[in-house]
Amino acid sequence: MTPLPLLALALRLAAAPATPAAPAAPPVPKAPITIPLHPYGAGPLRTVRVVAAGDTLDFLLDTGGGVTIISPALAAKLGCTPTGRGVGFRMTGERLELPGCRDVPLAIGDFSARVDAAVADLGPILGPGAPPVAGMLSLATFRPRALTLDLAGGRLVVESARSLAERVRGLTPLRARLATGPAGGELVAFVAVPAGDAELWLEWDSGNQGPTFLAPHAVRALALPDGAGETELALAPALRVGTTVGTKELIHDGVLSGWLVARAAWTIDLATGRLWVGPVAPLFGAPAAAPAAAPAAGTVTGTATGAAASPDPVGWYDVVLVVDGERQRAVMQVARAGARLAARLRFVGADRLFELRDVAAEPAGDGLRLAFGLPMRQTYPVRLTFAGTRGTGTWGDPATRGGVAEATRC
Repeated sequence: MTPLPLLALALRLAAAPATPAAPAAPPVPKAPITIPLHPYGAGPLRTVRVVAAGDTLDFLLDTGGGVTIISPALAAKLGCTPTGRGVGFRMTGERLELPGCRDVPLAIGDFSARVDAAVADLGPILGPGAPPVAGMLSLATFRPRALTLDLAGGRLVVESARSLAERVRGLTPLRARLATGPAGGELVAFVAVPAGDAELWLEWDSGNQGPTFLAPHAVRALALPDGAGETELALAPALRVGTTVGTKELIHDGVLSGWLVARAAWTIDLATGRLWVGPVAPLFGAPAAAPAAAPAAGTVTGTATGAAASPDPVGWYDVVLVVDGERQRAVMQVARAGARLAARLRFVGADRLFELRDVAAEPAGDGLRLAFGLPMRQTYPVRLTFAGTRGTGTWGDPATRGGVAEATRC
């Protein structure tokens, strides 16, 4: 039985550069440099505009990527014939061997760097239909500068010495360390999580589009149930964060979900390995004491002018989609965005947050009809008709790919 597809496991190319010699480090900026981040698909992945070989190109940004990567086409335009052999490993253990180009000049907004880059076509990893990118930026691209990553705010800040000192005041320091790979050319960060008298080290990975993955030994060390599910992890003595945990054989103890990384702003000093985090938004879900959504007489809903009065659709919902005979539970919030309705949904047991499309409500007898599009590999329409707090309906096309939908207003 196949559940509704979620985005694939994190993009992770941890290849060592083809040559061990590193170009000169970029200078410390006199003032902080803000680099805009752009959404890539519906997940936590972001792209950055990079000027290389006279062209403005889209690069992925992935804190778990390990190395800078450029495409074969860009390497050719730079006049580089990829040479050497960089050896690295994906987090699930697959060995990678990539050639590289030395001293590649990249301009990222007002930040400039010359980097050793691995050469690879990311298209097969991103999958069919994915927007093309010319490469990938990692922490190694910015070594040894200090960065603030704010995925939700759509920005990456290269800090100056002064702005770094100001930025970390009031933030929570984390126990962290940097790893540089087999040949010293990678750069990834790990966060410590206590497990009894020991410590687990979880990779800080903005590109992980799945849950927070833990290796089986780490699940046992944290005394989590088989399959884990939703839990809290202690990132600092006074900081416990909720996340969805999945079990997977890894070369690390674990890897944080990119969805968790997106719930906070993080500051990392790549010269010292120190890492701080700001307030972490809770895992998306209804407040513990969410009041029931009572009918609001005279409330106008829907998108058409002059729509009839009906119960107010704004509020929290428990949603169930029956997929191949299995009941998949989700939590959903409907809110107003100006004159329109907007909604977000998260399946229980997953971190991914869906921004629903074409949200509309209209009266249905004494109740309410609610419709929206659920964007997966395609957008599936969901239609629910409520009588009181209970709603029933369908998702997708029951004759092909679809089934029963149910909901309860919290």
